[in-house]
Amino acid sequence: MTAFIKGFSAPIHDSQQTFRQALLAMSEPGKWQTIAPIEPIEMLNSVTVSLILGLLYADTTLWLQDDWQTADVSANLTFHAGCKVTSDQTIADFGIYDLEGFLAAESLEFSQGDDRYPDQSATLIIQLPESAETFRSCWQGPGIRDERICELPIPAAFWQKRADLISFPCGIDFIFTQGNQILALPRTTKIFR
Repeated sequence: MTAFIKGFSAPIHDSQQTFRQALLAMSEPGKWQTIAPIEPIEMLNSVTVSLILGLLYADTTLWLQDDWQTADVSANLTFHAGCKVTSDQTIADFGIYDLEGFLAAESLEFSQGDDRYPDQSATLIIQLPESAETFRSCWQGPGIRDERICELPIPAAFWQKRADLISFPCGIDFIFTQGNQILALPRTTKIFR
């Protein structure tokens, strides 16, 4: 029997607030934004679930790591967000990994958009570990005045994988979740280490 989570206590207000925080995060890359957490679903942390409920709807498709595609996860996401869970990366609007899963991924076939519609690229949500060694990176680009220094538990291997997913103006956008916060990394942001 499926165990359904409670979801947002005030669905319209809470989803709008989460959507606004996600937009703010994308407009200020590398700057943490706080989101009201809700009940997690198995391996999906509470802020990731909040993002899903705030950003996804009936016309969006979501890809999950293979070991995360359980009956409870699919049932809850379909019930609360109405989104479709797919096993095909090429048609997914969003994908979710933990950092270890992303680094271990042998194939990343998410849409990077095209020259005419670069905004049609996928967005990947990456759950960062709560406590891990951090690495310094310097971010530059739209939404950042001069530069922004970030200390994140993201090793060099991540940046190489990301570089393979960027072909300006196309590319994958990322949103990181940790604790009750999110941090966005749009495709237009340049990283220097």
